[in-house]
Amino acid sequence: MEEDFTGRRSFANRSQWVMLLVVMFVCTAVLNPGEEKRLLRKAEEAFALEDYKSAHILYKRAAELMPNSAEVHSKLGLVYVQLNEPKEAKVCFQQAILLNPLVQNKIRLYLGEAHQQDYEFSQARSYYEQEQKKTPALDKAYQHTLRKKIEECIAGEALMKLPAVGTITSVGAGINSEYSDYVPVLMPGNQAMLYTTRRPGKSNQPAAFAGAEQIRISRLEEGVWQASELFLEPQYQMPYHAVVSVAPHGRELYTFFADKGLHVSQKLESGQWSVPVRLQAPFNRGYREPSVYVTDDEKFAFFSSDRAGGYGGLDIYVCYKEKNGNWSEALNLGPEVNTVYDEDAPFVDFKNNTLYFSSRGHNTMGGYDIFSSRIAAGKWNKALNLGHPVNSPGDDLYFILTSDFTTAYMASDRAGGIGGKDIYSIVFH
Repeated sequence: MEEDFTGRRSFANRSQWVMLLVVMFVCTAVLNPGEEKRLLRKAEEAFALEDYKSAHILYKRAAELMPNSAEVHSKLGLVYVQLNEPKEAKVCFQQAILLNPLVQNKIRLYLGEAHQQDYEFSQARSYYEQEQKKTPALDKAYQHTLRKKIEECIAGEALMKLPAVGTITSVGAGINSEYSDYVPVLMPGNQAMLYTTRRPGKSNQPAAFAGAEQIRISRLEEGVWQASELFLEPQYQMPYHAVVSVAPHGRELYTFFADKGLHVSQKLESGQWSVPVRLQAPFNRGYREPSVYVTDDEKFAFFSSDRAGGYGGLDIYVCYKEKNGNWSEALNLGPEVNTVYDEDAPFVDFKNNTLYFSSRGHNTMGGYDIFSSRIAAGKWNKALNLGHPVNSPGDDLYFILTSDFTTAYMASDRAGGIGGKDIYSIVFH
């Protein structure tokens, strides 16, 4: 080698320089088959554990190292669908199809889901219909799934043609994080919000508790929700402890423990909360009963349950407070509210006799949508979709209103958030 006029070394033979670059690229970009398998195995394990952030890093690396692998691009697309990043998902699926049109037998389904997440209902419907035509009629379960997807797209197209019902805004970084934050619960006075999160806990927590559900609290100061902190700190040692609702007077806190059901804590004179006690009949009679809401007059409790005898999945039930202080037997709210799919997260506007809840059925545009139903003459009216932008093709849940009815809050995993689920505020027009 010789030095140029700047003093830097250069190759006398330019072809040597080109050859070195090629060798460096090959050495850094190519994995041997054993390393490829290990990388893909780690990515598959992360995906199976629903650790989509790790799966994203691993599959993205695999796509860089194996750019001609249709399977890798397809699986990276599936990760983006789970992360609610539809634009990136569409690019990956289209690249997979270019490399191998037969890469996955359900590639049209996945493309449809990506377009649906991106509010492109017409394109999504086209892909679902293509998949429907090539699916044998005997595959009734998959045909049912595709029909449901097509119905969601039809509903989505119709709902998006209607005027926006309000303005929706993230409540900010004081509450939302890169993890899932959901189930907003306002304390009396609307100046403090409890919510559930799945972020890792304190550094001295055992590893088993990292990512378990925990309750946090944020306070509203000058219109801004402040940085949250752990609520009921001694209870964080109980994994999968989620807030559900608070009684109107603020002295009873309802929570949910995975595999243990609905519980209630009493606020003591010291200001502390008692140890959660499991609710007795008529609650906790199903395999899943994740939500309960007690009305302002404390006479009625609405809750979700998958107990036997319902319409399918989770249904919403109501019971009333008897003279002896016990809750009555539960009554199913019927087909105007409940469907063969899941209904969950009831909230009652007692002043206007209106129930708000989330459903995977009715005319949802995808996942859970938020609906309302009013009771008149002892009957519930047919559920009404709250429309956009309240609802999205993602999961929209846990709708609540402030006591003055000026603002609503909810949680959603829609595209554009900063975490798995984020909490949003809604001001209606």
